[in-house]
Amino acid sequence: LWLLSPLLRWLFNLRPPATQKQFLLSEQDRRFVRDVARRTWRFFSDFVGENTSWLPPDNYQVSPLNQLAMRTSPTNIGLWILSALAAHDFGYLTGDEVVEKLTNSMETIGFVEKLTNSMETIGKLERYEGHLLNWYNLQTLTPLEPRYVSAVDSGNLLGALWTLEHGLDELLQ
Repeated sequence: LWLLSPLLRWLFNLRPPATQKQFLLSEQDRRFVRDVARRTWRFFSDFVGENTSWLPPDNYQVSPLNQLAMRTSPTNIGLWILSALAAHDFGYLTGDEVVEKLTNSMETIGFVEKLTNSMETIGKLERYEGHLLNWYNLQTLTPLEPRYVSAVDSGNLLGALWTLEHGLDELLQ
């Protein structure tokens, strides 16, 4: 038994072969998800600009009036930052286009210029002990009442920045 112990140890430590789970969506579900992704990308692409201080608006309200909700939060900012990676994952941008949009300026206002302008704007926002407040008016950049720090929204922004870092590393690899 003592002589067989290395063999027994090896046998007991064998792992079953890894199998990759596949979750297949129906064609109708795939079309639905792609439509939602395309409309989400279009929202950020269309509405982040000079008139929103280079920050993403909270939402676009169709009814009763067609108008933007001219407020933003740390969660919205994080989603805006990740929009280029998501656009790549859904095939709307190539890897080269994502890198280009994040590193070079284009003839028109490109993603990196928007992102740079967004970061400059974020640097100007009022904070509480270093934390972004939960809601800001996009036209005046003043905090909306009641002023508070949301741990959830701050965590969402941090998670978005962490994801962006790792997503860009993966994309460059």
